[in-house]
Amino acid sequence: MTNLPEQFDYAGIHCYRSPDDPNTLLYIPGAPMPQHSADETPMISLMTFAPFAFLQVSVQWVVFDEELDGLRAALAQRDPELNIDAVRLALAPVSVERVALELTEADDRIAELQSTHSSGMPPFTALFNVQLSDAQQAAVASALNGRAGVLGVRYHAALATPQRAEVRLVGDVARDLTEAGGLASRDDATTLLDAAVEAGHLTTNRSGAPEVPAERWRALEAQTRDQAIDLLLRMAAGSTGADATHFEVVVADTVLMRQPLERVSDVADWFAPHSGLDHMQVVG
Repeated sequence: MTNLPEQFDYAGIHCYRSPDDPNTLLYIPGAPMPQHSADETPMISLMTFAPFAFLQVSVQWVVFDEELDGLRAALAQRDPELNIDAVRLALAPVSVERVALELTEADDRIAELQSTHSSGMPPFTALFNVQLSDAQQAAVASALNGRAGVLGVRYHAALATPQRAEVRLVGDVARDLTEAGGLASRDDATTLLDAAVEAGHLTTNRSGAPEVPAERWRALEAQTRDQAIDLLLRMAAGSTGADATHFEVVVADTVLMRQPLERVSDVADWFAPHSGLDHMQVVG
């Protein structure tokens, strides 16, 4: 076993220890990045066909191999005794709901130029193709020229996190069983169960994350009820050694909850100073 940290951050990448494997760190990518062409230039272009202007951007949300190498090196530096060869790095269970191209206007209001779906799997690529007004064209040009805080890409994503949900039915049904004098059918057991609950001899308790959906709680409670009826029938028949004075039925499940998260990138950070001008083209 390795001594991995519970959480760790490196170069915008957030990592946390897997709840299923102590040797695995799950990572969430940092800021979105542009896709690159064969010559490694960012795939973004501002084209002007007077009187029209179009912006095309291709983006991705991914952690590159060299970043994973840097993450491993940072982990090893943090803990020299860590067996880094035994550490497994894996993408966290994230999904992308949509990707937005945003422009901060003169009044500091953020306008969504376009929203689109990603590819649905790593590297979660998305493509924008937007027609711009004159004012938007000028703002985009300034962003490509290095002006920060103007043009951005926002990934609206979610992290699936396992949460335990448990329903426990407990109480004392010894008197109820004695007074019933036996249970001839499942209907009889159901009637006894309902009467015991109504009398307060049995209580139902929930434990788990408050975000667990109501329908999942209802399903767990239905399973608890079915198992309680089965147990009552076995008790009445004398086929179990369970103690009626300490009646207990527990049903639990792991529920995957969707935790919203966002990652934003400033397009101005994609270029060396003034090199973004190479991505502007005037036609006609």
